[in-house]
Amino acid sequence: MSYAPKALLAALLVAVPAGHGLAQETAGTGQWSAEQAQAFLTDHGFTRIELEDTERDHYEFEAIDADGREIEIEIGFDGTVVSFDVDDDRSAANADLMALLPQDLQDALARYEFAEVTEYERGSRSHEIEGFGADGQRVEVRLSLDDLSVLQRD
Repeated sequence: MSYAPKALLAALLVAVPAGHGLAQETAGTGQWSAEQAQAFLTDHGFTRIELEDTERDHYEFEAIDADGREIEIEIGFDGTVVSFDVDDDRSAANADLMALLPQDLQDALARYEFAEVTEYERGSRSHEIEGFGADGQRVEVRLSLDDLSVLQRD
C-alpha cells in the first residue's frame, strides 16, 4: 500500500467543505470511513450513534438528536447527507437538522419560510423536504437539484 505525500494529504484535508468538522476525507480514496461519518454526526450534536448498515454508496445510522428524538440518517461515502428522518416528527427545541444540509439548500428553505426540517431525501433530480414552516404548520416541498426552485409544495 502506498501513502499520499504529506503535502497532498494536507491539501485534501483543507479541501473538505466547511461544516464537516471532524469528518475528513480519507487521503487517496475521496471516501469517508464509517468512523469519519460517525464523527461528523457527533460534531453535529448527535449521541448514541449506531451504524445500522453499509450499502453500495452510503452508511445508514440511527442516532439521537439534542432533543432526544430518534433519527435515521444516511451519509454517502463522499460525506454528503443523503437522507434523514425523525422517527416521531415532533418539533425540536434544540436540534437543528437543517445544519446538515448544504448552505445553498438552507438558503432556499429560508426563502420558502422553512423553520425546521424533519425529513430530507436527496433524489437523482430533486431534494424532498418535510418539516415545519415559520407559522408552525407542516410543510412539504420538492426542490429541483439544478436551481432549487419549488417543483411541488404541499
